[in-house]
Amino acid sequence: MAKQLAKIGADAADVIVGFDYSSIAAEYREPLRADAMAIRSNLILAAGYLMDTGERLARWRDVLPHGAWLPWVEAEARMSAQSARDAINVFLRFRDSPLLLEDLDLALPQIAIVRLATASDAAFEDVRDRLVEGDKLRVAEVDEIVKRHRRLAKGEEKAAEVVVDPSCTAPSAADILRELADSARDELVPLIIGRLVQVLHVLEGYEALKPSKKKLEGELRPHAQWLSDALEQITQRRAISDTSLVHKTLLDRQQYEPGPFADAAAFLRDISHSIAWEKIDAADVPRLARRGRGALEAILSPEERRPSSG
Repeated sequence: MAKQLAKIGADAADVIVGFDYSSIAAEYREPLRADAMAIRSNLILAAGYLMDTGERLARWRDVLPHGAWLPWVEAEARMSAQSARDAINVFLRFRDSPLLLEDLDLALPQIAIVRLATASDAAFEDVRDRLVEGDKLRVAEVDEIVKRHRRLAKGEEKAAEVVVDPSCTAPSAADILRELADSARDELVPLIIGRLVQVLHVLEGYEALKPSKKKLEGELRPHAQWLSDALEQITQRRAISDTSLVHKTLLDRQQYEPGPFADAAAFLRDISHSIAWEKIDAADVPRLARRGRGALEAILSPEERRPSSG
């Protein structure tokens, strides 16, 4: 599958991109078009590699002795159990109908592909039909389609005139927990982004304002405490840091996999306690500010970093 999609990625120059390049200065059009095609080709390749990974993981899941597969995945692939399951789900969903992975005009972002992998057949077909009809779906839109079909399947929305016996549609505890988790996630994500942006703006203004260490602590620490807690709650991952939070959970959370979010979470936890600030020398504050700014800029998109018009 990866080799097949690699060839598709290589032929991406034959695809017409739906952007009006006539509004761009002439000297930038061809390089910009080339980068656009390279990016889209890379997305196709990434989907192919995810499929290939899922196929290889699935191959051994039922072959290895009981209890051996996950330790093998974690030791050799450096993947979490959830990431491995996501890759397998993508392989199982798209192996017989790779249209949404192959076609550059229809290809979805990888997060949407992962979400769609475990969606109902009705949701999958809905997304596919919309893409074929020319809709450009974002991750949030795919997510909403999946959730809407879940509600329809449970009888919460009546798209058809069907009388359902309430005693036959009582949701399971697992369904109720998933709904609660979905609602909590949808409510918490924008709050987290808002707080991250506030912290970034404080750090961006540090060079110009040069606040004292104590004042900077007052501006950052409450946000860092809140964000450290919120990020643990929503990701079920813990940051690698020597700072010990005052309130702890009994859940044995796994550490973040190395990457931008691990760096940002570690920075926030490092400044979330007054004792941690006491250990910071005043001469080290500029370096701390640069570290935090770099970590947050790595996870926040330019659109998210833009000040709200409201």
